[in-house]
Amino acid sequence: MALQKRWLLLAIVAITVTAILTHIPPERLNVPRVLQIHNLDKVVHFSMYCAIGFFVAMSIRPQKIYGWLVVFFLIAILAAIDESTQVFVRRTVSLADYCADMIGITAGIIIAKLFFLSRQI
Repeated sequence: MALQKRWLLLAIVAITVTAILTHIPPERLNVPRVLQIHNLDKVVHFSMYCAIGFFVAMSIRPQKIYGWLVVFFLIAILAAIDESTQVFVRRTVSLADYCADMIGITAGIIIAKLFFLSRQI
């Protein structure tokens, strides 16, 4: 299992961008009114963590099911840390956001697995 550096770089960029965006204090966010739709942030959480799940899974490319589970749990821990530290910048810590993160991670890993399998055929 060789680490895929290009995918790892994308994973690091996605994690960094996510950490920065989720830790901007609310008073500094100038979100356009059209984007202030109820629960739209869940789509953003899903999308960001789907990308992270995909990039991390593609960089590691586990062969066994437990490897895929390790990838999931490592990113889930990262998401929990990300969500729980938002309180320090006066942002709301939300279980619903964390659930959107988990669904995104799962989707990203599944997409990576399907991508990886399609390349093996």
